[in-house]
Amino acid sequence: MPLFVFFTILAVFMVFQKAWGGFVVILLVVSFFIHLIITTVYTINKQMLLIKCSVLVRQQIAISSITHIKQTNSPWSSPALSLNRLEVRYLHSKVLISPANQKQFCQQMLMVNPAIVINIAGMLNKA
Repeated sequence: MPLFVFFTILAVFMVFQKAWGGFVVILLVVSFFIHLIITTVYTINKQMLLIKCSVLVRQQIAISSITHIKQTNSPWSSPALSLNRLEVRYLHSKVLISPANQKQFCQQMLMVNPAIVINIAGMLNKA
């Protein structure tokens, strides 16, 4: 949210200075961020976890291949909108995501694959 306040103030400044090129650049950057927020979705569809983030990421993971889910604050680039993330380990890989309700997400994952080891605050499952 503070980032949007910063861009809004900067955009207003650009308008007052009649710096239209800068205003257009800010408008494009803000539009891209809004697009990312709107199009980042995590869907549990039967046996698959579907991860979509704009046109940048479209990933399908078999829930049966997921071994661990744990909380992390890792800043690595990923299809996550927050630094309050979940690290989902599967096969020989991992992905960082940030579902709005982490406990509910983990419960839904456990309904499909009860063997997943969960390690998040307030919820510990050692399968």
